[in-house]
Amino acid sequence: MHRHTLVTHLSIAVVALAAGTASAWDASGHRTVAWLALDALPADAPPFLKEQATRDAVTWNAAEPDRWRGEKNPFLMNGTYMDHYFDVEDLEEYGMTLQTLPMLRYRFVREITLARAKWPNGKSGTSKPYVERRDPTGQQEFPGFAVYAICEQQARLTNQFKTWRMLKKLSDPDRDAQIKMAEANILSTMGVLAHFAGDTAQPLHTTKHHHGWAAGTPNPEGFTTDYGFHALIDGGLIRKFDIDYAACKAAQVEKPAGPPPEQAMNAKDAASSWGYTISYLQRIHERVVPLYELEKSGKLFGPEGKAFIIMSLNDGGAALGAYYASAWAASEPTDKEVDDFIRYDGFKGSSGIAPPPPPSDTKP
Repeated sequence: MHRHTLVTHLSIAVVALAAGTASAWDASGHRTVAWLALDALPADAPPFLKEQATRDAVTWNAAEPDRWRGEKNPFLMNGTYMDHYFDVEDLEEYGMTLQTLPMLRYRFVREITLARAKWPNGKSGTSKPYVERRDPTGQQEFPGFAVYAICEQQARLTNQFKTWRMLKKLSDPDRDAQIKMAEANILSTMGVLAHFAGDTAQPLHTTKHHHGWAAGTPNPEGFTTDYGFHALIDGGLIRKFDIDYAACKAAQVEKPAGPPPEQAMNAKDAASSWGYTISYLQRIHERVVPLYELEKSGKLFGPEGKAFIIMSLNDGGAALGAYYASAWAASEPTDKEVDDFIRYDGFKGSSGIAPPPPPSDTKP
């Protein structure tokens, strides 16, 4: 790399790092991914999802998981940090691949635990054991949970859409407050799902080479080991090229984003959502080396780099739009589910409690 390009690289990364801890896309990138997905809502989606206030709420919530990261609380750090990434290469040391991953989060944790007991230094015998004292808040104990976070949030959104549909079916004016709360829940979950789907669209969130090429691993191509590389991709280049929602929409005219059209998803079938998510992660992971090649050649700082970032944001928006649409399509409640909801809810008027009995005329 030429010296002037390296200086530019480092200066942009320093600015990006100053904005906060590195995550996939800065807030502006996450908002863009959410806006792009909202544009793709199906025609039969609830009308409230097409209001400007709704778009503002979803895009605000799209950055919420990064605000959690800013709170240095061990419960939040341990419970949410690993949802932002998935280091695909690490699976090999546990005898797994993307295609053989358990579909449920805590079964994955179980398999990792058993593999560590069997291969303390990894299956190859060349890995360093995890040392708890070096990671007091447990933010690096596992290869990441991004694929699980996405599927879990989509399932939650499907349920919340179903609740909203049941409330609307009841057509009870006394339940207006419940409907408003159900809508608020939907907007919150749509935002959080937007964040993790957007994270996964950033290739460095799918690899152990997340902050420059990992030290101690073969690097025959001489890829950058600069720690600031991550922040450069998250926000530095977005600012350098002034990439925004309008730029991404303009690029869609030339080349539609997203997964191959034959890749359908059915949120009623957990295996379908899981398969879609694994395929999505694999597709983005395949861009890790091309991204490093762009940096090495210096092309990352020109039109090719701008196109790469726009492509990634558009892919995130397309995938997120598919998650939204699939959740909505799967949320039509059955009559039994409506009856069960009424029984469980036990709602007795706008006060939420049974009215008191009328006063008695009989004096004690």
